[in-house]
Amino acid sequence: MLSVRDGDRSLPIAVDSPAARLATDPFARLDRVSQLHSAANGKLLQAWMPLLEPEAMLARLPMPVITSQTITNRAALVQELIQVLNQGWAMNDHENHPDIQTVSVPVFDGLHRCVAALGLSDVAERIDPKQGLPVLLRESKDLTRRIAGADIP
Repeated sequence: MLSVRDGDRSLPIAVDSPAARLATDPFARLDRVSQLHSAANGKLLQAWMPLLEPEAMLARLPMPVITSQTITNRAALVQELIQVLNQGWAMNDHENHPDIQTVSVPVFDGLHRCVAALGLSDVAERIDPKQGLPVLLRESKDLTRRIAGADIP
């Protein structure tokens, strides 16, 4: 699934790619808007926001409980976003649905701004989404190259 930030939500704009075809997530639909604090794509898009914007976003971000795993503490979310930046990918571990896990990677433009998040999700018992990271990273690099017109490190 390819998503962009739409205010305080993660908005899917495409749900089919070679990476997405590996998954069978019934929640990977264009009409499935996600909260930024509980979705892998949302966390990723927050982590790469322009400087100063994350603090304002976190102050107003609604953080409803969706499952027992949902992060609802702002300090814990900040730590999660720092981890996302350090590792280069985000994980949703049963935070939007008790049975679903998602992993997401960034897509950049020519100015090294994260313009989208590419994610793979599935029912946790079928596959560990982290197994799809190599495919997602390859797809992300290709999308970035097409958008930016060059490789972005």
